[in-house]
Amino acid sequence: MKEFKVSRENCEDHGEGTLADGYTSLDQCPALVMILRQGKTNKNNRLELTGCIRSTQVEICPFMILACIYSGDFIIKLFKSSDYDTTKVWAYASHRDAVTRGLEGGQIFSKRKTHINRGSAARMTDLAGVNEDQIRRLGRWNNTTLNRTYLTGLPREVMRVMAGFTVQQGSLKTFLSFSIKLTISKSGQFYLPRAGVDPPESLCKMIFPDLDVWHDRLTAKQANPNNNDEMEVTVAAKAFFELLFMLSKTIIQNAVFMIEKFSTHPLWQNGLFSHELFTNYRERMFIVAQEDNDPVNALLQRCVPILEDKIKCMHHDLSTRLDTQSASQETIIDYIIRLVTGQASISLNISLPGGSGEDQGRTNITTTGIPQQSEPNSLSGNNSMDHSQTFHGNINSSVVSCYRMS
Repeated sequence: MKEFKVSRENCEDHGEGTLADGYTSLDQCPALVMILRQGKTNKNNRLELTGCIRSTQVEICPFMILACIYSGDFIIKLFKSSDYDTTKVWAYASHRDAVTRGLEGGQIFSKRKTHINRGSAARMTDLAGVNEDQIRRLGRWNNTTLNRTYLTGLPREVMRVMAGFTVQQGSLKTFLSFSIKLTISKSGQFYLPRAGVDPPESLCKMIFPDLDVWHDRLTAKQANPNNNDEMEVTVAAKAFFELLFMLSKTIIQNAVFMIEKFSTHPLWQNGLFSHELFTNYRERMFIVAQEDNDPVNALLQRCVPILEDKIKCMHHDLSTRLDTQSASQETIIDYIIRLVTGQASISLNISLPGGSGEDQGRTNITTTGIPQQSEPNSLSGNNSMDHSQTFHGNINSSVVSCYRMS
């Protein structure tokens, strides 16, 4: 019990180095979690959560949109504005006007503006087969004690569907010849081709140049050089830095494909996206995107290399055996054809009845073709055999058994 308690406290991975080690990998599937204290279903200023993951469609990926906002001029002008107050709630008109302009740009006309996303998201997830309880948790329509107290507004099935994945992706069962059954569960697996290649660290630092400096100051609790105030290390501050570090990588990964679709956007005219580091990374990303993007193959290649090598060796050994067997069959067929056409000889040892002694009654026959059927008592004469034959030994029987080769 003591060893079990220690291993559990240390989060020891008992599947490391075994076939179960393929269930997990170092690849991250980050979720963007947001805190809500106001809303249509939140009248008591409760702390509620909502979230999303990276989408398979880069054009509507929330991580891409958020990265564009933080790396653009909007956020810089906002923070430098003299009338900006962090304690003041934004006006409803600001939200409504921004949504209206977005809908008009997409040629979408609806009487509902700010509420259109709640209705469309519920219908999309319902068409994808998501459970109704999951939809209620996403929209915070289910106000039971269980959802308010213990569960969160982060239903996994809804988050998968809204990101372009399926609700349940099933399982793959692979049976190997050495009696080991490997089951790889694909449920909850979020594979993005553009996330398979990490950009260079030096390129990521170009997105937010002073991010490392301020992060080190926060970690060391140094004073703010602008006003000499001591920097307070809070959970929100750490989370904000983690968000910026993640966005500095995702915006480069998304920019490779966004430039192909919207090359004239002002954001992509920045000199960073014409830098040599970005150009080289872009070429690597295109090569990976054109390859096989099967998540099962990626799991085998990255998490179970020993199993992959074993399967390759088995395939090579089987191919070699099949080639050897095919060559042997061709040799046998060629010999049979030569034997039938009289181009090859065959030796037969036949023991005839009626003999005595060691060599009595034994006949060695060498023929170059298929012997014809002979009549009894006709070993001597003109009709004995039409093909070339040689007999050796003593035959003491007056009756010779007839035979036919076929």
